[in-house]
Amino acid sequence: MAVVYWIHLEQHSDITKEGYVGITTQPPTDRFKEHKADSKRGRTILNRALLKHSGEVHFDVLVEGSAEYCLIVENKLRPDDRIGWNTVAGGGKPPVFRGHSPESRLKIGLASKRTAHSPAQIAHRKTLIGVKRPTQTRAMLDSHDYSSPWLCPRANINRHSWVQAADIFNVWKAEKDAGRKRGSIYLERIFGASKGTFTKIVKNFNHKHWNPSIDTEWVKWTSQIQLKEKELSI
Repeated sequence: MAVVYWIHLEQHSDITKEGYVGITTQPPTDRFKEHKADSKRGRTILNRALLKHSGEVHFDVLVEGSAEYCLIVENKLRPDDRIGWNTVAGGGKPPVFRGHSPESRLKIGLASKRTAHSPAQIAHRKTLIGVKRPTQTRAMLDSHDYSSPWLCPRANINRHSWVQAADIFNVWKAEKDAGRKRGSIYLERIFGASKGTFTKIVKNFNHKHWNPSIDTEWVKWTSQIQLKEKELSI
């Protein structure tokens, strides 16, 4: 069982636009305590709001039901990034700051089920066992430098990290402007992903001066990924 909850101020009246909507499989009071403890880091919109309005926030349980149903409700209330105090759209994988919380593991697990190969795909893969890749295809892949690295087939495994590239860039730039050099390991701990992927993302920031927010190709690709994930969650 899971619940959808709403963290908000007393004057907030629109659940679809104000406050923070989340999902948890923990006792709601325990999850609220975690949010307040995490707010000391001040890295997310919610954390900053909890610090600013300490003692003024309310925690309400909106819906109780199966995990799948609660994820759908969360996505309906937060269909896009940066609504109210939410950083990312509901129904998907959130940024992770200290390991994986129970709801994060829940969402990651459900996402992996949605992207699992169909029986037809599995059967097709079996027919390719032992079949060598054509020489011209191998040469093309070996010579491709992937000027848009998020389009690399291997990057598809960690596409959620590339989707977060703009948020990662903002944190990376803030650290750099402040004179701190904590690099990819620090970002990995904040956003939660493989060290190799974050090393590649940060390398693009450092050596190619890449700013995802003004890269029209990345923005278009990210919009397509988010649209597909919304369709899967309906």
